[in-house]
Amino acid sequence: MLYIIGNLKLRQFQGFSSVILKLVTDLNVFELDSLLKEDYEIDQQELRYFVEETLLKMRTYYYH
Repeated sequence: MLYIIGNLKLRQFQGFSSVILKLVTDLNVFELDSLLKEDYEIDQQELRYFVEETLLKMRTYYYH
């Protein structure tokens, strides 16, 4: 669990580690060169989507 102090309130992020773990996993299977990309790897467009999705989830955790 991660705790962050924002506006003098202690905020608890439950599930935050799983969000970050998914992002790290996505970064591990990213391959920039499409010619070298294996079936399990993701390209730049997919990575961009996953990062955007992760940031939106983080934003949701912060504002709730």
